[in-house]
Amino acid sequence: MRRLFLLLLVSLSSASCPDGQFQCSLSQNCVPMEAVCDFLPDCPDESDEEFCASCDFEEHTCGWTDSSKDEFKWRRKMANISAIPGLDHTTETPWGWVMHVEGDDPGIFSKAVLQHTLLQPTELGCTLSFWYHLHDAVNISSHLSLSLISKSSTVELWSIKKGQTHGWENASLLIGNHALGSKLVFSVDPVFIGQQDIMLDDIILKDCAEGDIPADSDRLSCDFEEDACSWFHDQSAEITWKRENGQRPSFGYQGPSHDHTTGS
Repeated sequence: MRRLFLLLLVSLSSASCPDGQFQCSLSQNCVPMEAVCDFLPDCPDESDEEFCASCDFEEHTCGWTDSSKDEFKWRRKMANISAIPGLDHTTETPWGWVMHVEGDDPGIFSKAVLQHTLLQPTELGCTLSFWYHLHDAVNISSHLSLSLISKSSTVELWSIKKGQTHGWENASLLIGNHALGSKLVFSVDPVFIGQQDIMLDDIILKDCAEGDIPADSDRLSCDFEEDACSWFHDQSAEITWKRENGQRPSFGYQGPSHDHTTGS
C-alpha cells in the first residue's frame, strides 16, 4: 500500500500539460505547441527547439532523418569512424559525434539523402551554416549538395565538388523565407572508385524567427558590387530578382549594356 501511494505521488507530480501545449523536458513548464520549433527557445532547457534542425549531433540527430534507398546512407557516428580528420568539429575530440556517409559499395542509383522538414515558416533573413568534411582516397571529387524542397519546386541552395577538404570547412548561406513543411535536404553522390568519407557537424539556423532582424540590416544603400547588402528576396514571389553583371544578357534585351556604378 505504501508503495502504491508513492507511485501515485510520482504520477501526480509528473502530470502532463493540457491539450495543445508542450511540456519542457527537464521541468514542469508548459508552452504553446505553436512555440515549438519557432527558432526561439521558450523552455528553460530549450527542449522546445531540440528537434528543430540546429544540431551538433552530440545527443541525437535533432530531427534530421536519413531517407536513402540503400546502404549508401547517412548515419550518426563517432568522429573516430575515420582517421581523417579524426575529430568532430564541436568537441575537437575523436569521441564527438557527426553525421557520416561512408561509400564502401554504392549501387548505380545510390544517393545518400539527409532531410529535415521545417515545422515553422522561416523569415526573410534566415541563414543556415554548417561544417563539412570531404575525403576520398583517389581524390575524384565527392559531390555534396544542399537543396530546399517546397510544394512547387526543388531549388539547389549550395553544392561543392571536391576530393578532399583540409579538415573541417564552413559554409554559410542565406536561405530566406519558406513555408512550413518545406524540406532541407543534404545529398551525397557516390564516386564508385575507392572509399569516401563525408561528414556534417554543427548545423545552425539563425535569424529565422518572426521579427528577427539580421545583423547589418541597416545596409540599405547599395551598389550591388560586392553583395546584395541587406536586401532580401521574398521567396514566396513567383518572380525573383537576380544579382548579375551589367553585360547585355540576350538578344532582344532593351536595357543598358553596362551598370550605372562603374560604367562597365
